[in-house]
Amino acid sequence: MGLTMEILHNFGEASGLHCNLQKSCVVPIRCEPSNLEMVSYILPCTSVAFPCTYLGLPVLNKQFKKAELLSWIEKIGDKLPAWKASVMNIAGRVTWKGQKQVNGGSRLG
Repeated sequence: MGLTMEILHNFGEASGLHCNLQKSCVVPIRCEPSNLEMVSYILPCTSVAFPCTYLGLPVLNKQFKKAELLSWIEKIGDKLPAWKASVMNIAGRVTWKGQKQVNGGSRLG
């Protein structure tokens, strides 16, 4: 853990981007209680249970099913203005248009 702290410190010194450990969290996966205790002692972070979410998306130890992802695709598509579709590559437009048609209509002309 000392090496991890040193890497974070060196990254901050080199880039000017410092990690705010008070806003960070530790997500133990198959971790022994004694190891988690050591990590909690060294890193001033909170500990959260796995599975968890990151940037609003669930983090799991299995692959998502297509049905599970459709709601996320729809939310992202709803936030994408129609004019941005013109700057997408053709594969992105076809995928986006196909998803919008499956879910009740297309915003592309």
